[in-house]
Amino acid sequence: MIPSRYSMQSRSTALSLENFDQAFIALKPESASTTCGLIQLAQGLVSEFWIVQSESGQTLGRVGANRSALLQEIGFIGFFECSLAHPEVARVLLQEAKKWLKQQGAQTILGPVDLSTWFNYRFLQEERTVGRSTPSVFSWEPQHPSQYVEIWKQNGFREFHSYHTIGFEAPAGQYPPGVGGAKRAYEAALGLGFRFRDIRTDQLIEKEIPILHRITLEAFSGALLFEPLPLSDFTQLYVQGIQGLDYSISKIVETPQGEAIGFAFGFMDQGHLILKTIAVLPEYQGKRLSSALTYPLMDDAVKRYQPTGFVSALVKSEATSEHLEKSHQREGAESWQHHYSLFSWVCDSKEGAQL
Repeated sequence: MIPSRYSMQSRSTALSLENFDQAFIALKPESASTTCGLIQLAQGLVSEFWIVQSESGQTLGRVGANRSALLQEIGFIGFFECSLAHPEVARVLLQEAKKWLKQQGAQTILGPVDLSTWFNYRFLQEERTVGRSTPSVFSWEPQHPSQYVEIWKQNGFREFHSYHTIGFEAPAGQYPPGVGGAKRAYEAALGLGFRFRDIRTDQLIEKEIPILHRITLEAFSGALLFEPLPLSDFTQLYVQGIQGLDYSISKIVETPQGEAIGFAFGFMDQGHLILKTIAVLPEYQGKRLSSALTYPLMDDAVKRYQPTGFVSALVKSEATSEHLEKSHQREGAESWQHHYSLFSWVCDSKEGAQL
C-alpha cells in the first residue's frame, strides 16, 4: 500500500496522457525521445506504466510493465527509475508492476527490460579490472545508479542470466594477442570463395539495414527471449543507435554467389574498437565465419584508427561469441571486464515459466 504522502497513477487511468508522459520522462530527460517512442510502441502490447509523485507533484519514481509478445507466460518490468531518497517508492512501484503482470497471466517476470531485449535491458552488476584500469562505462552500456541492483534484490528479484563486456588492451597500432586464429579463419573462408566487404554507409537505410535485419532475425531466432522486430522499428533502432558513431569498419560476408549471409558490426569509442554484434545465418554456422568476420574489421580499425583496446560488448555468458574471447585470454592479453545481470521473479514457485 502506498504511503499517504505519495500518489501513484497509471497511464491507463491518466486524465491527460500528455501530462503523464511528461512526468514519466522527467526522471530521465536525456532519453526522453527514445522513451516516448517506446511508450507508443508499447500500445501494441499488453502493457502498463506507473508514476509515483509527492504531494507537491514531483515525480519520485516510474516503472513500466508488459507481457512478452511471444511468450505469454513471461512478463517484463522496465523503464525503472526512482529517487534514492525515497526507497519505499521503489518497493511500491515494483509490487504494483508484479501484481499487474500476474493478473495478465505472467508466471515469470524478468527485468529490467524496456519492452523487449531489442531495447535497454540488464543492470550493470559489477566492474572487475584485470590488468590495466578499465575505462569508464560506455554510453551504450546500461546507465543507472549502482543502488538499483540492491533495490531489486531487496524486492525479491534474483539473478536470471549474466552478461559481460570484456576489453583487451594493446599498444596503439598493434593487433591484440590471439588475432592469429581470426586471421586463419578469414584466410580459410577466402579460400572457400566467401567474400568480405564493408557496410555501404551511403546505402545504409535503402539496402544495408534490410540485409542486417534479415540476417539478425534468422541468426538469433533461437536465442533466449528473442522476439522478431518489424523492419521499420529495426531501422529506427539502428539509425538512433549509430548517431555520432563511425561504423564504416563493419563488415558483411557473402557467398561466392554474392548472397549476404553474415555481418560483424563494430565502431570506435574512447579509442577502443567495439565489436557489438556478430551474426551468421544458421545454415552457415560452424564454418568459423564469426571468427573470420572479426579479422578484416580489426585489420581495418588498426590501419585507420590505431585503437588502444579491443572490446567484445554485451555478450551473454556462455554464448557462442564468448568463445572468440578465449584465444585473447589464453595468450595473456591484458583485459578488463564489466558484468551485467538480468533478474527474475517467479509469480508462483510451483508454476514458474520454464525458460
